[in-house]
Amino acid sequence: MKKFLSLLLAALLLVSCFTIVNVAAEEDVGSEIMDDDGPGSAAYTAALIADGYTPLGTFEEIVALRGNAEALKGKYYLTADIVVTDIENAMLTGFSGTFDGNGHTIYNAQRTSFDEFTGTVKNIYLSQYKDAAETEPFDTTSPVFGTTLLNGAVIENVISDRIFGMVANYWGSFARGVDSNATVTLIGCVNNTEVSSPYTANNHKLGGFFGCVDGGANVTFKQCINNGKIEGSQVGGFIGTLTQGKGQTIIFEDCLNTGSIEGVIGKGSGESSYGIAGGFIGGSNNAGSKGPVTEQELTISFDGCVNMGNVLRVNKNDPSTKKTKVTSGGLIGNIGTYSDTIGLNLTVKDCFITACVIGGEGWEDLVNSETGEVTKDYTQGHAGAIVGWLDNSKGTNTVDIDGVVVSNVDVKAGDPATASALINTASDTNVVAMKNVFVVGSTYTSVGTGAFTIQNNGTDTNLTVQKAQASTPVDGALKVRFLGGLDNLNYYNVGYMVEKTCDGKTEYFFLETKTVYEAVNNGAAQLTKADFGDRYIVAIPLADLADNKTVEFKVTPYAVSDEDGLLIGATKSVTLTNGVLS
Repeated sequence: MKKFLSLLLAALLLVSCFTIVNVAAEEDVGSEIMDDDGPGSAAYTAALIADGYTPLGTFEEIVALRGNAEALKGKYYLTADIVVTDIENAMLTGFSGTFDGNGHTIYNAQRTSFDEFTGTVKNIYLSQYKDAAETEPFDTTSPVFGTTLLNGAVIENVISDRIFGMVANYWGSFARGVDSNATVTLIGCVNNTEVSSPYTANNHKLGGFFGCVDGGANVTFKQCINNGKIEGSQVGGFIGTLTQGKGQTIIFEDCLNTGSIEGVIGKGSGESSYGIAGGFIGGSNNAGSKGPVTEQELTISFDGCVNMGNVLRVNKNDPSTKKTKVTSGGLIGNIGTYSDTIGLNLTVKDCFITACVIGGEGWEDLVNSETGEVTKDYTQGHAGAIVGWLDNSKGTNTVDIDGVVVSNVDVKAGDPATASALINTASDTNVVAMKNVFVVGSTYTSVGTGAFTIQNNGTDTNLTVQKAQASTPVDGALKVRFLGGLDNLNYYNVGYMVEKTCDGKTEYFFLETKTVYEAVNNGAAQLTKADFGDRYIVAIPLADLADNKTVEFKVTPYAVSDEDGLLIGATKSVTLTNGVLS
């Protein structure tokens, strides 16, 4: 649960109206490049030399490796920043060795740097012109690693900070796609490059890193960040679409999206544009509907990930008169499988969606300029803080959510579409398991019809909720006081996560305290530590409750320390009926 620590603290800060500038799980993503003992340092360089790496100090020395099969298998490191002078060709093609940038920058990276790539590239900053006064437009449509990443590619601490031109279909800043059955790993990589399309036909799948991942591929992102704006008809902060009819395995660990992800609806090239957008993945494109099935599962996992970027529906160009699958999701826009032989296995653990807008306002009357036809009803419009739309119609699908905070998120889908603070689905939800999920300071325009149960069942015995008390003070405002026990004073954040339901409406919020007690008043007597198993008493009241209502509470204690991280205790359920607790 330690990765969840930074997420909870960020949530508490947001609830307290502080500003989060950056969020990373456990450590700063990509910081290795700037480390005094890391790439570029004397110690790091000496280690490269001792390991047999060959130094490269100019672009010409790099170009000299082209076409030499043995040389392309070697180990190299940069001794200086590089300025690309040949922008018509890939810097290196067919590289299968290890290329360590040693913390240096490759300037003028207008074309593909590594094409047909199967090796390891690390510690490089890809930038625009070296001269800040350069006035010639820098405009590239070439991904860093070419059209398709091949099996075995490892990319570590590579930052893309270029100006990307308008692109067509299936495109990303790092690569257009990942090859079928390839295994690819990205660690500590950052995309600052905008990826967008001037068109709105439904085949434009764009991502901050990859436009598409082919069937059977295995892709892992660790400590990666997308800061770039991604705009198109099916778009994701990291991956636009999963395609090619076979299962994939997609893993995100400690990753962050801050970029604005904008799914365009409209018409271009005679086709409707779907407007599917996800903070990390746009969606699945007919998974299991075509091609040979060699993998039986579409497996996606998020662990310790954060979305802080808006995920928006954008009306653009001429509207289509065809109903479209407009979906917006904090992690995934639209997901599911369309074959009985392929199952979806989605796992979300210790993740945080915060300070963003997901979806869009109600539908406007859109007039097609060619025909004058009016479009009023996009009935498949959906939005969700975790998943915008989950197709749960296949019995082989499973969804496991454990540890998610949705904080200060505004989820919108318009009417008659649906929006959910969590997962939006209308299908049978018995395959969805949720626990330790909290929604704080967030709004959603209407609730999706999927009705799943959230089990907030922390079991840590270092803290407990043992009692709940109701009283009517002199001012007439009814209070409920929650009383719990805490084992020691080594925590810097203590409180309760509360789920409150009244008149069919459920609210989620934190009650935080900086004070614990050895004794508290209990009418004419006192309660002491001895009444709580010789633990300090956490006593927090909740005021301004109507005394003629039935209110249900689910109260979960939490505490945060440097040594133990986040502790979550068992949830206690209590009901207040006309001022009486049961």
